Amino acid sequence: MGRDKENKILYEMDIVRGRREPAEVERQILACALLDGEKVRIQLLKDPGQAGKFQAHYMAGQLQGYTVKIEAEIESKENRADPFAAQCTNGFLKLIEGTWNHAFVNELCCFPNAAHDDQVDAASAAFRALVRRRHFFDGRSTIWLARIIVHGTSPSGSRGGACRRAASISCDCDSHTLQRKQLSR
Repeated sequence: MGRDKENKILYEMDIVRGRREPAEVERQILACALLDGEKVRIQLLKDPGQAGKFQAHYMAGQLQGYTVKIEAEIESKENRADPFAAQCTNGFLKLIEGTWNHAFVNELCCFPNAAHDDQVDAASAAFRALVRRRHFFDGRSTIWLARIIVHGTSPSGSRGGACRRAASISCDCDSHTLQRKQLSR
Protein backbone atom coordinates (compact mmCIF):
# COMPACT_ATOMS: atom_id res chain seq x y z
CA MET A 1 0.00 0.00 0.00
CA GLY A 2 1.21 3.48 -0.75
CA ARG A 3 0.06 6.94 0.23
CA ASP A 4 0.52 10.05 -1.84
CA LYS A 5 2.14 12.55 0.50
CA GLU A 6 0.44 15.53 -1.13
CA ASN A 7 -3.21 14.51 -1.52
CA LYS A 8 -3.23 11.63 1.04
CA ILE A 9 -4.81 9.21 -1.48
CA LEU A 10 -4.08 5.59 -0.59
CA TYR A 11 -3.08 3.16 -3.34
CA GLU A 12 -3.35 -0.59 -2.96
CA MET A 13 -0.84 -1.62 -5.59
CA ASP A 14 -0.70 -5.37 -5.43
CA ILE A 15 -1.91 -8.26 -3.32
CA VAL A 16 -0.18 -11.60 -3.04
CA ARG A 17 -2.65 -13.88 -1.36
CA GLY A 18 -3.23 -17.52 -0.74
CA ARG A 19 -3.48 -20.30 1.77
CA ARG A 20 -0.07 -21.94 2.05
CA GLU A 21 1.93 -24.23 4.24
CA PRO A 22 4.24 -22.38 6.70
CA ALA A 23 7.43 -23.00 4.69
CA GLU A 24 5.78 -21.64 1.53
CA VAL A 25 4.50 -18.59 3.44
CA GLU A 26 8.05 -17.87 4.56
CA ARG A 27 9.41 -18.26 1.00
CA GLN A 28 6.69 -15.94 -0.34
CA ILE A 29 7.39 -13.29 2.28
CA LEU A 30 11.13 -13.38 1.55
CA ALA A 31 10.50 -13.26 -2.21
CA CYS A 32 8.20 -10.24 -1.88
CA ALA A 33 10.72 -8.45 0.35
CA LEU A 34 13.47 -9.08 -2.21
CA LEU A 35 11.23 -7.85 -5.05
CA ASP A 36 10.23 -4.66 -3.21
CA GLY A 37 13.72 -3.84 -1.98
CA GLU A 38 15.03 -2.31 1.20
CA LYS A 39 13.15 0.99 0.83
CA VAL A 40 9.78 -0.65 1.52
CA ARG A 41 9.16 -1.09 5.22
CA ILE A 42 7.70 -4.38 6.39
CA GLN A 43 5.23 -4.72 9.22
CA LEU A 44 4.45 -8.07 10.80
CA LEU A 45 1.28 -8.61 12.78
CA LYS A 46 1.82 -10.60 15.95
CA ASP A 47 -0.99 -12.87 17.11
CA PRO A 48 -1.52 -12.95 20.86
CA GLY A 49 0.03 -15.92 22.60
CA GLN A 50 3.41 -17.59 22.52
CA ALA A 51 3.11 -19.01 19.00
CA GLY A 52 2.41 -15.56 17.56
CA LYS A 53 5.37 -14.05 19.42
CA PHE A 54 7.65 -16.80 18.13
CA GLN A 55 6.42 -16.46 14.54
CA ALA A 56 6.87 -12.67 14.46
CA HIS A 57 10.31 -12.85 16.09
CA TYR A 58 11.41 -15.63 13.73
CA MET A 59 10.26 -13.77 10.59
CA ALA A 60 11.90 -10.53 11.74
CA GLY A 61 15.15 -12.48 11.99
CA GLN A 62 14.68 -13.90 8.49
CA LEU A 63 14.18 -10.36 7.15
CA GLN A 64 17.50 -8.96 8.34
CA GLY A 65 18.55 -6.07 6.13
CA TYR A 66 14.99 -4.75 5.88
CA THR A 67 13.17 -2.35 8.16
CA VAL A 68 10.73 -4.59 10.04
CA LYS A 69 8.23 -3.53 12.67
CA ILE A 70 6.14 -5.94 14.71
CA GLU A 71 2.64 -4.85 15.75
CA ALA A 72 0.73 -6.72 18.41
CA GLU A 73 -2.92 -7.48 17.63
CA ILE A 74 -4.68 -6.14 20.70
CA GLU A 75 -8.08 -4.83 19.61
CA SER A 76 -10.70 -6.73 17.65
CA LYS A 77 -10.28 -6.88 13.87
CA GLU A 78 -13.42 -4.79 13.50
CA ASN A 79 -12.02 -2.00 15.67
CA ARG A 80 -8.66 -2.13 13.90
CA ALA A 81 -10.40 -1.91 10.50
CA ASP A 82 -12.65 1.07 11.33
CA PRO A 83 -10.19 3.90 10.43
CA PHE A 84 -9.26 2.20 7.14
CA ALA A 85 -12.93 1.56 6.33
CA ALA A 86 -13.67 5.25 6.86
CA GLN A 87 -11.01 6.19 4.30
CA CYS A 88 -12.44 3.67 1.82
CA THR A 89 -15.96 4.97 2.34
CA ASN A 90 -14.80 8.53 1.70
CA GLY A 91 -13.01 7.66 -1.56
CA PHE A 92 -9.40 7.80 -0.37
CA LEU A 93 -8.48 4.27 -1.51
CA LYS A 94 -7.58 3.56 -5.12
CA LEU A 95 -6.62 0.16 -6.48
CA ILE A 96 -4.07 -0.49 -9.20
CA GLU A 97 -5.83 -2.71 -11.70
CA GLY A 98 -4.95 -6.35 -11.23
CA THR A 99 -6.33 -9.86 -11.10
CA TRP A 100 -6.53 -9.59 -7.30
CA ASN A 101 -9.02 -6.65 -7.31
CA HIS A 102 -12.25 -8.65 -7.23
CA ALA A 103 -11.22 -10.96 -4.36
CA PHE A 104 -9.88 -8.01 -2.35
CA VAL A 105 -12.98 -5.85 -2.80
CA ASN A 106 -15.28 -8.80 -2.14
CA GLU A 107 -13.50 -9.47 1.16
CA LEU A 108 -13.73 -5.78 2.11
CA CYS A 109 -17.45 -5.73 1.32
CA CYS A 110 -18.26 -8.92 3.21
CA PHE A 111 -16.20 -8.01 6.28
CA PRO A 112 -16.71 -8.93 9.12
CA ASN A 113 -18.93 -11.80 7.93
CA ALA A 114 -16.64 -13.16 5.20
CA ALA A 115 -15.07 -16.61 5.35
CA HIS A 116 -11.63 -14.94 5.40
CA ASP A 117 -10.49 -11.56 6.65
CA ASP A 118 -6.70 -11.60 6.24
CA GLN A 119 -6.69 -9.03 3.43
CA VAL A 120 -8.84 -6.62 5.46
CA ASP A 121 -6.60 -7.10 8.47
CA ALA A 122 -3.46 -6.58 6.38
CA ALA A 123 -4.81 -3.51 4.56
CA SER A 124 -5.92 -1.98 7.88
CA ALA A 125 -2.46 -2.56 9.32
CA ALA A 126 -0.81 -1.04 6.22
CA PHE A 127 -3.02 2.02 6.61
CA ARG A 128 -2.10 2.35 10.29
CA ALA A 129 1.60 2.06 9.43
CA LEU A 130 1.36 4.74 6.75
CA VAL A 131 -0.50 7.30 8.86
CA ARG A 132 1.66 6.72 11.95
CA ARG A 133 5.01 6.78 10.22
CA ARG A 134 6.27 10.04 8.74
CA HIS A 135 9.27 8.77 6.80
CA PHE A 136 7.92 6.19 4.35
CA PHE A 137 8.82 8.58 1.52
CA ASP A 138 11.41 6.78 -0.60
CA GLY A 139 13.04 9.90 -2.12
CA ARG A 140 12.20 8.91 -5.70
CA SER A 141 8.43 9.30 -5.84
CA THR A 142 5.56 10.97 -4.06
CA ILE A 143 4.24 7.64 -2.78
CA TRP A 144 4.96 6.47 0.76
CA LEU A 145 5.21 2.71 0.89
CA ALA A 146 4.54 0.00 3.44
CA ARG A 147 4.16 -3.73 3.17
CA ILE A 148 2.13 -5.76 5.55
CA ILE A 149 2.67 -9.49 5.85
CA VAL A 150 0.07 -11.42 7.78
CA HIS A 151 -0.98 -15.04 8.25
CA GLY A 152 -0.05 -16.37 4.86
CA THR A 153 -1.42 -13.38 3.01
CA SER A 154 1.18 -10.93 1.79
CA PRO A 155 -0.08 -7.64 0.32
CA SER A 156 2.73 -6.23 -1.73
CA GLY A 157 3.94 -2.66 -1.69
CA SER A 158 5.52 -2.90 -5.13
CA ARG A 159 4.61 -0.03 -7.43
CA GLY A 160 3.94 -2.07 -10.57
CA GLY A 161 4.29 -0.85 -14.14
CA ALA A 162 3.55 2.71 -15.13
CA CYS A 163 1.05 1.54 -17.74
CA ARG A 164 -1.25 -0.06 -15.18
CA ARG A 165 -4.37 1.93 -14.34
CA ALA A 166 -5.67 3.08 -11.00
CA ALA A 167 -9.33 2.44 -10.41
CA SER A 168 -11.68 3.40 -7.65
CA ILE A 169 -13.65 0.31 -6.72
CA SER A 170 -16.63 0.36 -4.46
CA CYS A 171 -19.33 -2.13 -3.66
CA ASP A 172 -22.86 -2.28 -2.48
CA CYS A 173 -22.48 -4.47 0.58
CA ASP A 174 -26.10 -5.60 0.48
CA SER A 175 -25.91 -7.05 -3.02
CA HIS A 176 -22.12 -7.45 -3.21
CA THR A 177 -22.21 -5.74 -6.61
CA LEU A 178 -18.87 -4.30 -7.64
CA GLN A 179 -18.74 -0.92 -9.31
CA ARG A 180 -15.60 0.26 -11.04
CA LYS A 181 -14.67 3.78 -12.14
CA GLN A 182 -11.64 4.34 -14.32
CA LEU A 183 -9.42 7.11 -12.93
CA SER A 184 -6.19 7.36 -14.87
CA ARG A 185 -3.91 5.59 -17.29
